[in-house]
Amino acid sequence: MRAESRTNSQQSLPTLPDDDPVYEIPPNNERCLTGNGTNCLKVTVSVDFSGLLRPRSLAGEVSIGFIQLPSSTITWEIFDAELFKLFDDYMAKIDSNKALELNSHESIIGYEFGDFIRDIETNSAPSPIPADVLTHNHDIRIYLRGDKFNLLILTDQMIKLIN
Repeated sequence: MRAESRTNSQQSLPTLPDDDPVYEIPPNNERCLTGNGTNCLKVTVSVDFSGLLRPRSLAGEVSIGFIQLPSSTITWEIFDAELFKLFDDYMAKIDSNKALELNSHESIIGYEFGDFIRDIETNSAPSPIPADVLTHNHDIRIYLRGDKFNLLILTDQMIKLIN
């Protein structure tokens, strides 16, 4: 590949609005933005090798896509299911043969958004419904069990080496 072609391709990539290190940019068709761009939340997986639910860790993150802001009729269980589906869809893209055997229900221990934590294992939540605390100012950072996280990072790095 010529260097000029590679430079032109990189200039056409969409950019993400925050300064956090992100290792993959989801395709444009995964973005769910309206005219004002405030009806979606960016979802990432924390790059934290501990496998613990630690809020505000200084780890980087892998972007897996975007999810709609929840309405007042959405429960935590429904919102969890939407996040799990996003994670499973992402895994289907990077591990289509399912060799890693990663799935959301066995891998995700919880997620962070703003100053709040949702612990999947204890079913704890900061409010009765997600719409009470989730706003367009929040990104969602998913935390995985330690062994599951290591598999995801290795796969993501291998894909980058191949490309």
